[in-house]
Amino acid sequence: MESEEALRHYANLFRAFQKEQFFFAVGNNAIAPNEIGAYLVQDAHYLEALRDRLRDLAQLVEDPGAQSVLRQHSRDAEGLPAVARTIVERDLRLPELLHEGPDSTTRGYIDHQRQSVCSGGREGILSILPCYLFYPFFVRAIRSKVLDSEILQKCLPFISTEQQARRWVQQILGVGKHFGLANPLEEGETPFVRSARYEAAMLDMAMKRKTLDCLRGN
Repeated sequence: MESEEALRHYANLFRAFQKEQFFFAVGNNAIAPNEIGAYLVQDAHYLEALRDRLRDLAQLVEDPGAQSVLRQHSRDAEGLPAVARTIVERDLRLPELLHEGPDSTTRGYIDHQRQSVCSGGREGILSILPCYLFYPFFVRAIRSKVLDSEILQKCLPFISTEQQARRWVQQILGVGKHFGLANPLEEGETPFVRSARYEAAMLDMAMKRKTLDCLRGN
């Protein structure tokens, strides 16, 4: 299964992700520091959990090559939370955000992936797949506007290249074949669908930050 095939299969979910207000704000150079900062802090919490889920999945597959890929991805994820938090504290100058734990959306996403992995390797890999499949679009949206935005420039240490993002997708899809994903996805694969919706909800959570801060008088 290729990434294009998977995205076509769940085109409605991918379109919903692409239409998130977060990307409109990025495209119009209207993203606020507290919005991108809120996203980075919550994503740091998520990535700490994703690191563990990748390690768990490596224990559920027998193929040494697949084990190696999953463990490498787990190691790659390990350093990213610190990068995100450094950007928030030093570059965006929002150290107060670092005191915030996972919000309800992030906790729900983390719990969903943990439960999916506990249900089995196929469910587990399906639950992490949207994170990888949607990431190249996220990267392209950020990098296409980085020259116009000082805020986005500060976030670049946290953002891979689009080439790297697409390579990671192909690696995870390759691993997925050892979990029974060689064939086209079945309609309504619940772990995939729920994770895709959480991916969009994470962006939505960040965009609501401005409204919440206004209500609090910040």
